[in-house]
Amino acid sequence: MELSLIVAANEKTTAFFEGFFNAAKKKHISSLNGGEARRIANEKDIDFAIINTPLNDEFGSELAIYFSEELNINTILVVKKDISEEIREKTEEFGITVVSRPLNKETLYQAYILQKSIRRKILGIKNENDRLKNKIEEIKAVDRAKCLLIEHEKMSENEAHKYIEQNAMKQRRKKMEIAREIIREYD
Repeated sequence: MELSLIVAANEKTTAFFEGFFNAAKKKHISSLNGGEARRIANEKDIDFAIINTPLNDEFGSELAIYFSEELNINTILVVKKDISEEIREKTEEFGITVVSRPLNKETLYQAYILQKSIRRKILGIKNENDRLKNKIEEIKAVDRAKCLLIEHEKMSENEAHKYIEQNAMKQRRKKMEIAREIIREYD
């Protein structure tokens, strides 16, 4: 179940956000400062955070970046209208949605949906990036193993490639594993 974190310096603002989450039937917890919010986020599985700036112990943009980058939490940062563009420029690369006050429930709902969409897209890109990095590592390992087979076993490149593929199929293992064994054997 999705758990949201409300970080706001006063009870009135906290109550506004609690009303939003109650209406949406979303489970939530609250914090009055950044330090406590960090502790909560590190202890619990938080999916979504709303930070109303400024907080009692910090402004809040650093907290938003921490949530987004380190903990992969969907984050909305609420700021004064006159600084919203400046804060947006500092936080947009981290996938944080910045909204300005005054804030109504409709705008909050739109920001909520937008943030979830942005985060889903970012996570999809990160997953694809990780998949491609793994593929590149596999290609490098297989190429290195082929070079070692060519050098030490006097195989052609085609023979070395077939050797790795056939061993992977016979042993029902990945080419990367076979390549790493060859590299360990000859290096």
